Amino acid sequence: MDEEIAPSPRPPMSRIADDKVPTVELPRPNAKTIAAMEEARAIKADYGEVFDTADELLQSLKGRKVVK
Repeated sequence: MDEEIAPSPRPPMSRIADDKVPTVELPRPNAKTIAAMEEARAIKADYGEVFDTADELLQSLKGRKVVK
């Protein structure tokens, strides 16, 4: 059985397919979020660690200064 898209979402979906961009603007992260993402990237670049559990992550953070 062929499935069809209901008529109401068809025009926006067609526009997305034609324009190759979403029809809504995606929210941008604020400055604090961007800073946190940059800090996370720097930490990963320095240590390159990937943690399997939250406990492993917390153990690795003991003794570090918390940035607010």
